[in-house]
Amino acid sequence: MDKWTYLILDIIFFIPIFLIFILRYRKILFTHIKFILFSGLLGSVLFFVIDLPGTRWNAWTMNYSKTFRPIFDTSVFEELIWVILVFMVVAMVIEIVLSEK
Repeated sequence: MDKWTYLILDIIFFIPIFLIFILRYRKILFTHIKFILFSGLLGSVLFFVIDLPGTRWNAWTMNYSKTFRPIFDTSVFEELIWVILVFMVVAMVIEIVLSEK
């Protein structure tokens, strides 16, 4: 279980959130799916803008034995997945709140 711990934590944390949102707000989310996917794309762009210099400057570090391996300079795949999922969850919350007003 030590191998890929960060990826497993991403999955354990985000799967219930996505399931709850999709089961409860399916109609709202699927009508605004382009915005949600665009938010994930924006998150991936910001990952490359913010995370790569941050890890190069040692602003934060990772235990690389718990990841697939560093594949983007000194950043890892799990961080990219995490940023994309966070941006998508925020977009879902925005759409749900705006549609309930």
